[in-house]
Amino acid sequence: MNRTILTQLRELFEKLIPLLQEDVSTLKQEASRQEPLIQRLLQREIEEREALILQLKETIEQLSCPISPLDHPDITVIMPEGEIFEETKVVDTFIKTIENIGIEKVKELGIIAFKKRKLPLISDYEDTEDTQKRLGQYFIATRVPTNQKLKWLHEINLRLKIGMQIEDNRKDE
Repeated sequence: MNRTILTQLRELFEKLIPLLQEDVSTLKQEASRQEPLIQRLLQREIEEREALILQLKETIEQLSCPISPLDHPDITVIMPEGEIFEETKVVDTFIKTIENIGIEKVKELGIIAFKKRKLPLISDYEDTEDTQKRLGQYFIATRVPTNQKLKWLHEINLRLKIGMQIEDNRKDE
């Protein structure tokens, strides 16, 4: 899971806790005015919500831990609509970005991945040298250095006039 999703989850959980706490308070007030049977049922509800609050707090604590250097993504792609792709593995970010753009659009660009073998970046056939990953009915060249993947992303961005931001996070280290 990328940092953006983890941050969004943490923020969502942080907003839920006060709502649940207010709900517990209301249930406690209501229970004090009820018959013993209803009080026991409401007490069970109160206990379940208090347990949920504790779970949410523990989860928030875990989500707040800094990302270890091993989890730091080497590249980040930010789409014009704000969607962010920054998987731990560069190849996963690369593939998710191409899927988001549309594999057909990228295929139509006719980018050649390996000139000697005339292997396209996205082909209809599997290469014999195991340099691709299957993506639906196509095969995408992936067994190349990060710099090459960045170069292809910049070319796709330029030629399709997408306006995405492509960041090389390796420079930060």
